[in-house]
Amino acid sequence: MSKSFKIFRLWRAYYDDLMLAFHKDNPEISTAGYDEILSKFLAAKGTHANGFGQSMENLGHQMIEVVYDFELAQTTWANEHSVDYTSANWETEILLGQINYHRPDIVYLYSLVATPPNFARIVSDNCPFVKLIVAFAGTATPLYFADGVDLLFVGIPFLAEPFKDYGVETHLIYHGFDQSILSVLDQCENSDGSSDNRYPFTFVGSSGFGQKANFVHRYWALVELMIRTNLMGWINDQKESLPHIHNADWSAVTSMVPSLRRKMEKAGSIEEFRSFVAKLVSATSLSPAAVQEFQGAILPTDIDEKFHAQLPLLPLSILLPNSCHA
Repeated sequence: MSKSFKIFRLWRAYYDDLMLAFHKDNPEISTAGYDEILSKFLAAKGTHANGFGQSMENLGHQMIEVVYDFELAQTTWANEHSVDYTSANWETEILLGQINYHRPDIVYLYSLVATPPNFARIVSDNCPFVKLIVAFAGTATPLYFADGVDLLFVGIPFLAEPFKDYGVETHLIYHGFDQSILSVLDQCENSDGSSDNRYPFTFVGSSGFGQKANFVHRYWALVELMIRTNLMGWINDQKESLPHIHNADWSAVTSMVPSLRRKMEKAGSIEEFRSFVAKLVSATSLSPAAVQEFQGAILPTDIDEKFHAQLPLLPLSILLPNSCHA
């Protein structure tokens, strides 16, 4: 067998709602130890989970999985290991404490864009025992985020060349699927004890609303699929960061959308539906704060004006409420 490595993988849970649900489902967790907190969180498989780590362990490597924005878990670890941290910079400080404690051969930054700023360079400069710093980029990411990275994987073809030109060894590797999720689904039951597939077609994640230009195609693909199929979504719609938009009076829009939806189900096109929605949104009276949110997050100034009409102008959970869950 080839040499065994100790791999330290850090990643973000990312969704605040996911954290809130975990705490709600496990009210006793605040008094638990770090290992119990993390194992329960990973077992829930609410996000990327540890499928990668399990695969590496099957190959004979030692894995340390860290969810660095999971404050309860991270601060519990720091307290158990007498690692000091500040309220302003606890994420980076605890991560460095964990890396110095475990002394891994490889540090793997899963989601380069969602890693603390300049973290690869910080590790490179302060942890000489780390032999390789690996990262993954699955969406458009500023090139300088890869400073200090030795090996980069990208999940989308167009990302590869810019990073190669920037001087980073880069390889295209598409996303996979963690098949262990299927065994968890097999255990799920309805409230009456039956185990039929209640939701045969689902999407979980960010709708694209409030995500600028990166997620335009995702948003409208979800719209079309929700209208033409039985797709049900559990949606992150930027509620926390765009509250004034969510709190605006969308009654005129929501009263018109059902008829537009029926029309599209029969013969309409997504482009026609999109133009109707844009007109309805533009006719809605928005507070100055909501308009400011539109300008700052949803209508960025750094893209072509003709692209503005394609941007998602309405939370998906408001546009198609019957197909969306929180």
